[in-house]
Amino acid sequence: MRPHVRRRALLIVAAQAVFALAAMPAWADAGSPLVWAGAFHLLVGNLLVGALEGLVLARVFKLPRARTVGLLIPANYVSAITGAALSGPTGELISRHDPTPLYHLPGLLLAAVFASYVLSAVLEWPFCLAATWRRPDRLRASLKATILAQTVSYPLLAVIYLAGPAVTGPVGVELDRTLSFVREARAEVYFVPSEGGSVWRIHPDGTGRELVARASVTRWDGLTFDSSEPGLWDLWSRQPKQLLVKGVARRPPQPRARQESEAYERGFPFRTDLRPDGEHEWRVIAEPWPDRGLQADNRAHEHLSVALGTPVLCWSARCATVLPEDEVVFELGSQIVLLDLRTRKAGVIAVGGSPAVLLPPD
Repeated sequence: MRPHVRRRALLIVAAQAVFALAAMPAWADAGSPLVWAGAFHLLVGNLLVGALEGLVLARVFKLPRARTVGLLIPANYVSAITGAALSGPTGELISRHDPTPLYHLPGLLLAAVFASYVLSAVLEWPFCLAATWRRPDRLRASLKATILAQTVSYPLLAVIYLAGPAVTGPVGVELDRTLSFVREARAEVYFVPSEGGSVWRIHPDGTGRELVARASVTRWDGLTFDSSEPGLWDLWSRQPKQLLVKGVARRPPQPRARQESEAYERGFPFRTDLRPDGEHEWRVIAEPWPDRGLQADNRAHEHLSVALGTPVLCWSARCATVLPEDEVVFELGSQIVLLDLRTRKAGVIAVGGSPAVLLPPD
């Protein structure tokens, strides 16, 4: 490599590192391992991976090193930015077309990795074509080059991500499709299906599903209850705030319902706790970062989580409600999931979002 090219490359690396370090303090209180790993990969990692791919291709195909490295670095940025933008929508798409994707995580993750590999090869192919343009067999060579580039970088990235805490899945939880472990089976879970436009209710054990109302609502709007008169509950959407169904049910007042609604309006829709006031065995929180998801810890320092945060596929946990029997109803990537903290079992109640729970009458 010529001296002026080497100096230019070093300046690029230094500039990327400075930019990454300058950006990190802003995320100090608002990040997660997956976010930090993804940010490092996007800002600095692509530079190193692109350089590695370029050097390998230059050696194998006898190409100019500086030119090949200069092409593969932006190729990796294009590929990484596209992959980051598609990881969330991919999880949502899978959730909509697979009724219970939580039960099929290993196969889904393998499919997502393969799809990411193919997408990266397609996105980086024009850059490989430019690198091999002077060869008489440039079309065949460019196709081989883009496949070789992914084959070099993907195992390396897999080792880096899997070696740290950035990739997460369900921890300490047994999945049970039958939902036979549910104790609060008479409660009612109101939710919006993935396609929106209506509100449904179902019991936590998956029985009694019925349409409540047709309404202009999406699963991102959130649902909540408010009482216009004693014992009579109205169903509202949270954002925008609008009345969906007046007098949807007659129930005694529920603890903490209004406190949770106020917390949501301040921007922290992490949970509703319907357990009686006082100390509880389990502490529960639903975090917006996909690799954190729903987290639960007890006094014996046992830890449970239901989350999916990977570079190729991720789901967010939201709208969690803790029931009096230490059961948690929450949304996980277009699925309504129930986690029983006592038995460490979880299952999918329905497909949709914005779950809100009414307790059964005494």
